[in-house]
Amino acid sequence: MEPLHDLGIDTIYDLLTHFPFRYEDLQVRDVSTIMDQEKVTLAGIIVTEPVVHYYGFKKNRISCRMAIGEQVIQVSFLTNPYLKNKLIQHQECIIFGKWDAKRSTFNGNEKLFQLKEDIEETSNF
Repeated sequence: MEPLHDLGIDTIYDLLTHFPFRYEDLQVRDVSTIMDQEKVTLAGIIVTEPVVHYYGFKKNRISCRMAIGEQVIQVSFLTNPYLKNKLIQHQECIIFGKWDAKRSTFNGNEKLFQLKEDIEETSNF
């Protein structure tokens, strides 16, 4: 019980409400509620074809636009060229990354999944 006490966990309530240092909330959020530089999960529809931009030695960026409700935002992924074939235009997907309020862009760390594909895969069982 001493390791729990060292973490500040003394009661059952403390245990239930304790989050690790690197805890990341993966709940889908609305763009209007996001603070600048906050890591969040967004769900929307890819509205433009993803484009790969190459710069420097072995560096690239994929960018596309994503509609979230009535708002369309710019989404970029760094050094993930394989995502070009995974981000399909006119399909809904969920991505995780960091919001840049100054530029109104979303820097994706990873695409969590394409909703339509996952629904079709589970309905085949």
